[in-house]
Amino acid sequence: MRQNRRMMPDEHGVGDTGADLDRAARNQMVAGLRIGSVIQGAAVLLFVFTAALRLDGCDFRDSMAGASFVAIGFDVVAALVALGWMSRSRHRGRAVVAGLALSFVPALAAAAIMLAYVNSLSSGCPV
Repeated sequence: MRQNRRMMPDEHGVGDTGADLDRAARNQMVAGLRIGSVIQGAAVLLFVFTAALRLDGCDFRDSMAGASFVAIGFDVVAALVALGWMSRSRHRGRAVVAGLALSFVPALAAAAIMLAYVNSLSSGCPV
């Protein structure tokens, strides 16, 4: 007897074609990219908020370094939580993890540029 239920993208039935499997993997990768993009966006917002707070008073360099430390720490912890969540949920495909990893490529480039800028600032309070 035939079951009347929808197959999930990560389930492979007997009648699946190669194109269906490619589309399912692509959809899972896009899902991973979306999850990673949300994490990166939240880290950017956290950086902007903590940079505006001026954590170290008048020293702009230390304030920016503190804001970048908070944002990068949040980014790493949130990514590990998302990775743990994906490993325990129905999103067990490698494509989701690959999409999450691909979302970190531009974030790493932006972090390198930001840290180079922070290191180029002069330290200390203006007189």
